[in-house]
Amino acid sequence: MEVKKVNEVQGDLMKELFSKKQVLTDIMPAPGLGKTANPYLYNNLDILQHNGMRPTYRILKNYDAFFTDAQHTDQLKGHGLEDTFSLIADVVRNHYKECAKIARWLKGDTKLQTAYNVWHWLHHNVRYEYDRAGREEIRTPLRVWADRKSGVDCDCLAVFVYCCLLCLGYKPQFEVVAFRGKPNYSHIYVNWDGILIDRVWYVFNSPPPFVTKKKNFVVNIVTIGKLF
Repeated sequence: MEVKKVNEVQGDLMKELFSKKQVLTDIMPAPGLGKTANPYLYNNLDILQHNGMRPTYRILKNYDAFFTDAQHTDQLKGHGLEDTFSLIADVVRNHYKECAKIARWLKGDTKLQTAYNVWHWLHHNVRYEYDRAGREEIRTPLRVWADRKSGVDCDCLAVFVYCCLLCLGYKPQFEVVAFRGKPNYSHIYVNWDGILIDRVWYVFNSPPPFVTKKKNFVVNIVTIGKLF
């Protein structure tokens, strides 16, 4: 499969979005503003662009059997990027095994297929929504599943993806980005050896538009191995 060049993808996406006469004041979210995520852009299965991929996992009506009850949500209020990184690392280290069953279900024959299966499953089963105004919430994978209908923010979705890949014995990276020359990072997804897994963006394995700065970081686990 050959993925379109970034500038071609962005051009195609913009034409499609504005041809539908949607009012989009900003393409990517601004966390913590108390807004509701644009349902057309972020929770619309009809506009997903799969880049030639199809799911290979068996699609079920219900996935509750893959998860136990969520215990809590870790929250961070009013702190900087490094504090957010630290909290994400704590959640990953202490809770990544919560994704063991669903990770096994979504595993494909190749890295690209596995990445696509995870991206596809999240789009179909977990709603994206901004965090509540004035706070940054980092959810455990079990809490992501518990809150799937009301919606979770990009950092929680990225943590879920990261944990799935750790359970399969892989070592991905988090990638945080800033848009349109702004100094602050405002979005996060997973970069797995160049394969981008971003549940928020509706194009598989493609960066969101208008990225002008990015930074990668990893969460080190003392022992990483397949859990099955």
